[in-house]
Amino acid sequence: IKSFTALYSSQIFLDSCKGVIKDLKNYQINHEAKNFSGIPFTGNEENNYFELNLKKNKLNKISNLENYKNLKILSFENNSIKKIEKLDNLINLFELDLESNNIEKIENLDNLTDLNALILTSNKIKKIGNLDKLSEIKWLFLKWNKISKIENLDSCKELILLDLSENKIEKIDNIDNLVNLQYLNLGWNDISKIKNLGNLQNLKQLVLNDNQIDKIENLDDLHQLELLNLSNNSIKKIENLKNLYKLKTLNIAGTDIKRIENIEYLFNLKKIIVEEKQIRSITKSSYEFLKSKNIKFDNFTLDEYVKMMKIKIVD
Repeated sequence: IKSFTALYSSQIFLDSCKGVIKDLKNYQINHEAKNFSGIPFTGNEENNYFELNLKKNKLNKISNLENYKNLKILSFENNSIKKIEKLDNLINLFELDLESNNIEKIENLDNLTDLNALILTSNKIKKIGNLDKLSEIKWLFLKWNKISKIENLDSCKELILLDLSENKIEKIDNIDNLVNLQYLNLGWNDISKIKNLGNLQNLKQLVLNDNQIDKIENLDDLHQLELLNLSNNSIKKIENLKNLYKLKTLNIAGTDIKRIENIEYLFNLKKIIVEEKQIRSITKSSYEFLKSKNIKFDNFTLDEYVKMMKIKIVD
């Protein structure tokens, strides 16, 4: 999801600088894979920099950042940091990347009121919290942690992207305030029911793959939805998609769905993703709709796919 470039923050920031700053390299420090065990301190010149890359070192704590007051982008990806701390002076920070560390708690971010992107993928976080002051946050990555509940996001009303995939979440809850959300990833969790999404009327991509969902429901208000990923769930029937006028991609691969039906309302549909030999029949109305839209299955035309997979067309 970090390659979700239509929204991703650092590139947007860097692009905005190109017309103002002549040589971006003079304002960036790249210390990736230098085997540092501590953050190098070189004097007051740090005031000039807006990007600091400390990926893939041997850091176990955050320190020596007092003089980086103008820093906009800071990356500690792939280190051994256990605690978020000593960032109070970085009041201009736009993006903070702490992916692949040993962090157990979200904390000490209150001063970072301009933060737009927070990346905490692949840590040991058990609870969402201490985000109250981050009212400008737009991209929040919490994939691959130990979170069991969606909570404490009420102040994050500007969120555009929320990634909570690969956690231990059982319920979709406490996201009513996220009215600007466009991308929501809750894949690889323990969710059994689709619900509480009605307020997310700007949502464009909803990813719910690899859960325990057995029914498509409660999606009626998601009129802007363009992608729906329901793969690898226990769903048996395509239903309740009538209001998803803008849906372009429907992924039902690895579900218990054997019949293509109830899709003739999806006027913008471009792609249905299924597994080989998954589908056994198509209703006549859905067949005619798919043919009129020239929708392909794995690069085969509809008629080629029907013939090859010996799919029945039924009333």
